[in-house]
Amino acid sequence: MTTRGRATGAVLVLAALGVLYSLTPIHNANFFWHLRNGLDILDSGTVRTTDPFTHTMCGREWLQQEWGAEVAMALSWRMGGEAGPILLKAILVAASIVLAGLEARRRGADWRALALVGVLWLGLSHPRWIVRPHLTTIFFFSLYLYLVPRIRGRGWAWGLAVFLPLQVVWANTHAGFVMGPFLLALPLADDLAGRRWRRGLRWAPLPMGALAVSAVHPNGLGSLRYLTGFFSQPLFRQTIREWWSPFDPRYQPGLPISRTALVLVGLTLLAAVLLWRRRRKARPSVIAGLLLLTAASVAASRNIELLSMAGLAWLAPLASGRISRWLAGGLLAAAAAVPFAFGVPREIGPSRPLSLSVDWSIYPRETAEFLEDHPGLLQGTLFNTHEVAGYLEYRFGQRLPLYMDGRCLLYPEQFYAEYLAMAAPASRTDALPVQAGVLMTRDIDLAVVHWPSSPGSVAYLLADLPFWRPVHWDGVAVTYAREDLLSRTGLDSLGFGRLDPLRSSDLLETPAYLLPAGLEPELQRASDLGLETAAMILALLRQAEGDSRRALSLAESLDNPRLRGSMVSALTPGGELPDSPDPTAATAACWNRFRDGRPEKALDAARLSGDPVLVNAASALAGDSVLPEPRLPWVMKPGMLELSRWPGSGSGTAMSARASALWCCGLRDSALSTASSALDPGPPAPWQLASFAVMQAMAGHGAGAEATARRAIGARPAPFSLYAMGIALRETGRPREAVSFLREAVRLSPDYVPANLALAGLLWEQGDMAEAAALYSRRAETETPLPPPAVRRLELAEILGGSFLDSMADGVKDSGT
Repeated sequence: MTTRGRATGAVLVLAALGVLYSLTPIHNANFFWHLRNGLDILDSGTVRTTDPFTHTMCGREWLQQEWGAEVAMALSWRMGGEAGPILLKAILVAASIVLAGLEARRRGADWRALALVGVLWLGLSHPRWIVRPHLTTIFFFSLYLYLVPRIRGRGWAWGLAVFLPLQVVWANTHAGFVMGPFLLALPLADDLAGRRWRRGLRWAPLPMGALAVSAVHPNGLGSLRYLTGFFSQPLFRQTIREWWSPFDPRYQPGLPISRTALVLVGLTLLAAVLLWRRRRKARPSVIAGLLLLTAASVAASRNIELLSMAGLAWLAPLASGRISRWLAGGLLAAAAAVPFAFGVPREIGPSRPLSLSVDWSIYPRETAEFLEDHPGLLQGTLFNTHEVAGYLEYRFGQRLPLYMDGRCLLYPEQFYAEYLAMAAPASRTDALPVQAGVLMTRDIDLAVVHWPSSPGSVAYLLADLPFWRPVHWDGVAVTYAREDLLSRTGLDSLGFGRLDPLRSSDLLETPAYLLPAGLEPELQRASDLGLETAAMILALLRQAEGDSRRALSLAESLDNPRLRGSMVSALTPGGELPDSPDPTAATAACWNRFRDGRPEKALDAARLSGDPVLVNAASALAGDSVLPEPRLPWVMKPGMLELSRWPGSGSGTAMSARASALWCCGLRDSALSTASSALDPGPPAPWQLASFAVMQAMAGHGAGAEATARRAIGARPAPFSLYAMGIALRETGRPREAVSFLREAVRLSPDYVPANLALAGLLWEQGDMAEAAALYSRRAETETPLPPPAVRRLELAEILGGSFLDSMADGVKDSGT
């Protein structure tokens, strides 16, 4: 085979490698909004230049810079399904490599130089070969690399005839079209260096003409404003990764300097040495082009793929005759083996498998199905995060106007700053007033938020506000709806009232014996949606009901292997806990062992839970000494004293206290029967009636709880009796009635902590947030430990102001009416 033939073979092998490294799943947030626009253009035959897809920017000028590439993506999707856009990517990448490689061959590159330079430089750029319009710029860039020297030899008239139409097409596919005039201008460096003034003057109008015809575009001169508009808004560059320098410490978190930067430095040094040693063969245009492209790549990583194509075309010829064939062949073989052995490497995250499909794990498909199944939610005014925007736009188009998507220049920088304050603020404290203000002024009543990685995400504010409810979540996004939206669309049943996926740790921090049976329906729904915390707590409650089989089944469904192992061991008859079990698993083991009749083992498990109340309760049932403090739930001090003498004392007072111990240890049926029996020997004390009423309420026996609480109040309207009635009414879904009894309990005993916390919680949920915050604040001043929700609510009131929170609630109430 001739030298030229071997070089052609090397180009084709590199192109085949480009295809191989392109066959990765579609995995980028913007793909689907590009697809949506392309499909709309195909269906309507119209390229829209004002925004139809958001409620925030509707009617604002939209620079449709990439519409041609989006149409190509849409056509590939319609013809090839999921594989279509990936094959389109592979074709564009392969064509780009062929064009750059053929230019290198024309300049004298041999196969060994092509192999070495191609593998090294393309290896640097391939992680950015993703399905997006930028692929067209890679293709046109390589096409110009190939055509410019060939057309230049034919004269400027040929240049006008070929490049002006090409430039119009490029300008209508991607904003990288500015690289066209750049490549057309580079030969002028050779003319200047060679003092070929007349030739340079004849060619000079071509790059200017190419820039001018770039205005042949649906947006006219707007196409020329795209990059200048982008560079005039630095906030976009500061927050969009592809515009970061590979030397930016954020580029590859955890590394002082990114691997990409190190490879770029290494290849740049090798290129500099090569240019110096072959300086007589290196044209000024090549030196200038590589310098400028290297500087552009250092400034923004998105330019590395263009530098790589230029490196293949311009550096391989300079390396000819200097590369070992064993090194070149070995590199080609290794590059071919890597995707099959390890997958296609990425800059961040694990390698990607070879695939012709979409990586659906990053797109909110389940959320979209949920919204489709409940079309009333589409009437809401949406806030969404960028990660979910593209797919929602694809699924719903104009049926669900978005808050924002990935079309950067559609949004003023001030709006983008607002979005960042909503989605990923640097400071939660500073962002909260902005977030609350946006929710009010834009009348947001629906939110679809990517699982937040920032602790300041507005999702956490929605989780803490009383008039917002989580309605759905999947592995990608959490969906919240405002109560008035649910009410006016008849979808009230969708809202979770007591459980939030972002605050599921609250469940784990709440002693299991204080979780009411009324929580079970929400726990079941949450467990079905994959919330492991809910499944763990539901398993506990099933165990408390004596349904060990279903409890164990729930434990076995947990995805986390450590939690699954602990919970299964805890709920398996005769199972042994690990040395350091999860506290929930230790509680489950305690409850299970009491049901199995192993009180001593149950007490051991209670000690592992770290809950002194559970330890005291387990001690009472195991026959060990019981301390008067910490007091068991709903037991007055006389009851604790009597319980400490058990089993010597069989009084009704001791039985009521023992009922609480049974309840704490998961024996709820026995607790209820014991509490009921404690009332029989004689006239029970009001606190015994109240204690029984609370247990009935917690067990879901609402009518009985209310009747028992009324007996307690009739015997003596003491704070505990009033508190019991409040709990009974709360658990039967009558919070406003409950408030009046809890208010009276607090009036009679201002320092009665359970009544204060219960009252504050109900007031917050009803939108009386200033009063609730005042109650929390008074408890905090006495150094009473507050539960996590109370701490967060107090923080919100301190940052936003109780009156502001109440005004937010009033706005929701007014909207609902």
